[in-house]
Order: sequence, then C-alpha cells, then structure tokens
Amino acid sequence: MGCDYVFGKANHHTAKKEHKCDLCGETINIGEKYYRYVSLYDGRFYDNKYHEECITAINKYCKELDYDEYTEDNVNDWIYGKVCDNHECDYCPYNMRTRCGQVKLELGLIHNSEVAE
Repeated sequence: MGCDYVFGKANHHTAKKEHKCDLCGETINIGEKYYRYVSLYDGRFYDNKYHEECITAINKYCKELDYDEYTEDNVNDWIYGKVCDNHECDYCPYNMRTRCGQVKLELGLIHNSEVAE
C-alpha cells in the first residue's frame, strides 16, 4: 500500500440484512457468508463487501500477479483474459463474471460437482 494508506480491517460475516457485492454487484443474501473490508485510504473511507467466491477471485488475482492492490475493473479484466475469452457464455455481463459456473470452476472457486446446469 502507498503512504496514504491509514488503516484496514477485514472480517468474515454472516449477513443479517441484504448487501451488494462490490465486485459482482449481485445481492449478498440474508444468512450468506461474506467478506467485509473497511479501510481509510488516500483520505477516503471504504466499506466493501464481497461474496466469498468474489474475494477468493480477488486474492487469486493479487497472488498470481504479485499485487497488493486491485480495482474491481482490473480483477474483471483478469477473469475475462483467463476464462471468459475461451468460452461462450450469455450469463457473464462484465461485472458479474465471478457468478458464472464456468468461471468458478476454472478459477477453482468451486468443484466440478457444484457447477449448476
């Protein structure tokens, strides 16, 4: 992180109300486990929430590219290059790729038996 990074706190939670995932934009439903990251960076306060598979995709992106920072756009572009460019899928709008069964499978976010038909 740069010198403008003040603090950050990350925790796993179980949703007591609906939230919106900051990576895919879909709803995190009541009772669903999610990852919350609260930080102060460059004078701005952030309170991001992610589905478990979305934060896993972010972590894989950072690890593979040896980055310690990311943007949602960069993660989605990386997913497209790794997976979406190689298969036809009507479900994968730009920001919702981590919700696609093929993406989940190829990134190791789920096992083959979990892919929805």
